[in-house]
Amino acid sequence: MLYFQLLFLLFTVSLFSQSIVIDDLKYKANLWDKEEEKEERQRQEIAREIFIRNENDLIECKGRIKRGENSKSLVPFSYKNKSIEDIGEFNNEAVGLLERNETGDWSEAGSMLNAMISFDPLFFPARYNYGRFLYMQKNFKEAGYEFIQAKNITPSYYRSYLHLGQIYIYLGKKQNAEKYWKQAVLLNPVNDEANLALAEMYWKEGLITRAKEKIKEADKANDPIEETIIRRQAPPFPVLDFTRAVENPNASPNPKIAEALMNFHQEKYALAYKIFKSIDTTNLNKEKIPYLKKMHYYFAESAIKILDQKTAAVHYAEMLKYQFDPFFQEIAASTVERKKNLASSVK
Repeated sequence: MLYFQLLFLLFTVSLFSQSIVIDDLKYKANLWDKEEEKEERQRQEIAREIFIRNENDLIECKGRIKRGENSKSLVPFSYKNKSIEDIGEFNNEAVGLLERNETGDWSEAGSMLNAMISFDPLFFPARYNYGRFLYMQKNFKEAGYEFIQAKNITPSYYRSYLHLGQIYIYLGKKQNAEKYWKQAVLLNPVNDEANLALAEMYWKEGLITRAKEKIKEADKANDPIEETIIRRQAPPFPVLDFTRAVENPNASPNPKIAEALMNFHQEKYALAYKIFKSIDTTNLNKEKIPYLKKMHYYFAESAIKILDQKTAAVHYAEMLKYQFDPFFQEIAASTVERKKNLASSVK
């Protein structure tokens, strides 16, 4: 039965190729086409789906480009004797359940995501979110299957490869992890997460030179950018313009975080602490920017090593704010909570 399901999936993937928008970027995608009975011209007028990846790395549906509404199904499906007419809204409800139940009681959300996949096997948000759900449950083998399907639906979206790399690390298949992380780098050279994941894998294997190369490669996205300045002079003099290098407003702190993590791994705790303390997680406008949240745990651990209990308590507490971060597959939240309480108790 599974063999025929896989054949059917491959058949539908090859038939219907469209595009979707995730975080304002267009990706080629293989989508389930529910309007195959209509004329080709009409199908082309159907707006692409707009999806947003939220701060917890879950995909939400934000409607369609031309319709301005969510992803309504042409044919409703049934869930627990209830007719579901809007699959996008149903997906967002499942995401909300995951986020509200931070303690880990996600069974209803998982059931909803599974129902969407059964109805529409090529609905990207359900595949991706179900992969995240299984990953958070530490069901790595099944999570890997879901991310492979997500990758097949939207082959150019780098984050599916990023998750597959981490999953294969937990499954003890480092060569597969390396392969997927390298693919993620090729798909999105600007994002530094895959390069830094490779760096971490290398320094844990004692390959410090290779790790430093990957950190350096990740840091290229932070290079200064060119700004053009135009000076107008009164006629008959020409308009003068020149360029100058200015600080990149979107510079990421992640390469610096990785440098600190590598020093921590090498038991250079004072140096790691010093680097962590110098890191700014805001941009030039003092707005929060994305960064590797596990920085807080290892900053706290570095602080413990040099007897700075106050800083340790602050950063253990900060780490606990990000329950959806992949870090918590390595260290249980209860362990971080216990360490925070111990650090707080020291006067």
